[in-house]
Amino acid sequence: MQEDTRLILEKLEELSRDVRGMKEDIREVKNDVAELKADVAVLKTEVAELKADVEVLKTDVAVLKTESAALRADVEVLKADVEVLKADVAELKADVAVLKEEMKEVKERLDGVEEKTAGLSMVMENEMRRMINVVAEGHGILFQRLSGLHVQEKEREKTELRILKLEAEMRMVKSAVGIA
Repeated sequence: MQEDTRLILEKLEELSRDVRGMKEDIREVKNDVAELKADVAVLKTEVAELKADVEVLKTDVAVLKTESAALRADVEVLKADVEVLKADVAELKADVAVLKEEMKEVKERLDGVEEKTAGLSMVMENEMRRMINVVAEGHGILFQRLSGLHVQEKEREKTELRILKLEAEMRMVKSAVGIA
C-alpha cells in the first residue's frame, strides 16, 4: 500500500506538473488570444477605413466615367476638326503648287524685264552722256557769254561814271564861267 500510495503520489505529482504546464500553456494562449483580439480590433478599424476608401474610390470612378464620356465626345469633335484641317491643308498644298507655278512664270517675265531694263539702261546711259555733254557745252557757251556780258557791264558802268564825272566838271566850269 505504501507502494501504491507512493505510486499514486508520484502520479499525482506528475499530474500536478502536467497541470502547471497546462496552466502555463493556457496563460500563453490567453496572452496570444488577447494579442489576436487587439490585432482583430486594429484590423476592424483598418477594414472600416478601407471600406470608406472604397466608397471614395467608387465615387471617383463614377466621376471618371462621366469625364471619360465627355473626353470621348471631345475626342470625336477633335477628330472631325482634324479631318477638316486635313482637307484645308490639302487645299493649301494645291494653292501653293499653283502659286509656285505662277511664281515661275513671274520669274521668267522678270528675267525678260531685267534684260530689257539692262538694255534700256545702256541706251539711257549713252543718251544721257551725250545730252549731258550738250548741256555742258551749252553751259560753257553761256558762261563765256555771261563773262563777256559781265565785262561789257563793267565797261558800261565805268563809262557812266566818267560821263557823270565829266558832267559834274562841266557844271563847275559853266558855273565858274557864268554860263549856266
